Amino acid sequence: MKMMLVAASLLLSSVSFGQSADELLDAGYEQYTEGNYKKAVELFKESVKKDDQNAEGYYLLGVCLSQVGENSEAITNYDAAIALSPTYAEAYYEKGYSYFTMKQYEKAIDAFSKAIQYKYDYVEAYVNRGSVYCLTGHGDQAKQDWTTARGYGAEFPELECD
Repeated sequence: MKMMLVAASLLLSSVSFGQSADELLDAGYEQYTEGNYKKAVELFKESVKKDDQNAEGYYLLGVCLSQVGENSEAITNYDAAIALSPTYAEAYYEKGYSYFTMKQYEKAIDAFSKAIQYKYDYVEAYVNRGSVYCLTGHGDQAKQDWTTARGYGAEFPELECD
């Protein structure tokens, strides 16, 4: 009987543990959508402390860290999300964007390419990879990516890349 009570306690604590992390994730997402990125960062950090197996938690933490200019820490969190969910295209995309803002263009291209590998019609990844190609003197590759993005329905002004 005592063993059953211990087992029941453990089961209940693990259920509330997961709910607490989910509640923190939901609260963080609400702060994120309202533009309160610093508060969202706090909530997402607490969420991943409680559930370190939640790829979405690490991803959203990375997004908010990027919004407050903490791109190196954002990349660390995108990597954690990717380690848990290796085909997480959005995490690769955001990682690429963080590298782009840090002017680490080759790493940005690699991350955008991974996003495209796992989500072949990822318009934003094509557009941004094309922009990085343009900045790094690869005009033909840039135009190819922009053409592909338009083929998937993206609408943006004609871009020049010399």
